[in-house]
Amino acid sequence: MLLTSVRYLAAALVIPLMWLTVVGTARADVPAGLARQVIPQNPSPREPVEGFVKYYVVRDVGGGRAESLWDIAERLLGAGERQLSIIELNQGRPQPDGSAMTDPTEIHPGWILVLPWDAYGDGVRYGPLPVLSPAQASSTLAPTAPPSLAPPATKANCGSTPSAPSAAGISWAQLRVAPNAAWGRTKGHGVTVAVIDSGVDATVPALTGRVRPGADATSAAGRGDTDCLGRGTALAAILAAQPGDGGGFAGVAPEATVLPIRITLTAGTAKGDEVVRAVQLAVTNGARVIMIPAAAELSAQQADAVFHTASTYDAVVVLAAPSSGPILTGGPRDGVLRVGASGADDEPAYPYPAGAVDVLAPGVRVASIGLGGAGQIEGSGTAFAVPFVAGLVALVRSAQPQLPAAAVAEKITDTADLDGADRPAPRYGWGVIDAGAAVDHAPVDQDEPWGMATAPAQPHRLVGLVIALTGVLGLIVLGAHFWRTRRRHAPVPRE
Repeated sequence: MLLTSVRYLAAALVIPLMWLTVVGTARADVPAGLARQVIPQNPSPREPVEGFVKYYVVRDVGGGRAESLWDIAERLLGAGERQLSIIELNQGRPQPDGSAMTDPTEIHPGWILVLPWDAYGDGVRYGPLPVLSPAQASSTLAPTAPPSLAPPATKANCGSTPSAPSAAGISWAQLRVAPNAAWGRTKGHGVTVAVIDSGVDATVPALTGRVRPGADATSAAGRGDTDCLGRGTALAAILAAQPGDGGGFAGVAPEATVLPIRITLTAGTAKGDEVVRAVQLAVTNGARVIMIPAAAELSAQQADAVFHTASTYDAVVVLAAPSSGPILTGGPRDGVLRVGASGADDEPAYPYPAGAVDVLAPGVRVASIGLGGAGQIEGSGTAFAVPFVAGLVALVRSAQPQLPAAAVAEKITDTADLDGADRPAPRYGWGVIDAGAAVDHAPVDQDEPWGMATAPAQPHRLVGLVIALTGVLGLIVLGAHFWRTRRRHAPVPRE
């Protein structure tokens, strides 16, 4: 009888173990991930600049000496180390005197420097890049900023911006992020994204119907749907621009709604108290994604206020990682994504402090749209990386509206691309965002802490299920066997 019992128990164990083998084999056949896209190299800096850009004519500081790139960057971009952005835009580009920038320490008075789109201050000009002779350049060494760059209170003071033809083709940044891989499921419909910057020009054709009136964090009665600086419009277009009839440039989430919140920008830097108020305005107006592209001077107390307000309203905060200074301690588990800029080689474009970046997105020579639809423009900087991530957050929130903010942020970090490195890496965070992978990621189990995804075949759960099933089957088989044996050997009742 004992031998028979052992035989039954062995049979009960073999069946689930065979199941385990089959399931394990099936899991091994699943591809590890999508093949990486071939990313085109950065376009040559010698190509002519098309459309409207911001530019600056280098001044003579005396004796035929030009001001330094460091001084220009510090005055117009808020930080001397941001001269790297100016170098990237101008290296090798022909200048009025026939020379070109080959050594960044040697620039000449009268040179025309293309500037990043967050440049602001005396001497910054906006329009088609002029072609000046040396004589013309020397006569404009001390230009003044045109009225269209001053931040007036109403749209009427902005002046008009003539239209210009858009540049053809799709930029490398769009190809790298590849939001169209997610558009089969969602384009961001139903999600409102707050763009906290210089305002957004609602008259841009590619943003028609996508921009709400918004608010002004500097004025109780102001609106945010006008923009005289151009920066907020360019960033909103990366986020939500709709493609033209012939395709070409399009935002990451072209069906998302933009809620512009205007703040004061000084050389691309935002005041901490205005950012706090802007976040309050954003969440009370229904924003589920909050985009802060500017370098924000946030104290620890102000940062806590921003994150607490967003968390209370279940909004994801997407903000620019600092290239210097204190590191904000919020992260994906708080519903916060700190964004760094990357180039076409997926390397960080700026020297971010270790631990300052959660994810990377394209931020070098990024294409967007100018004021009034004035053609395609190009810009570099961390600010240009932020809308790519904010747009991806909008896609995820649209595809899975039930997910809390922390779960959305973790989906984006879990699916980011960082080959061959432990994550998070000090300089790269979790890697470059992947739109298709993030939106197609496994559904999230709300019972799991921080929105960890329910994997239908997680190994530890599968083993536990097999063990439990084995035990139950074994008990059933043994019980049936002993019952039959007892009946067989039961005494026959006497008549």
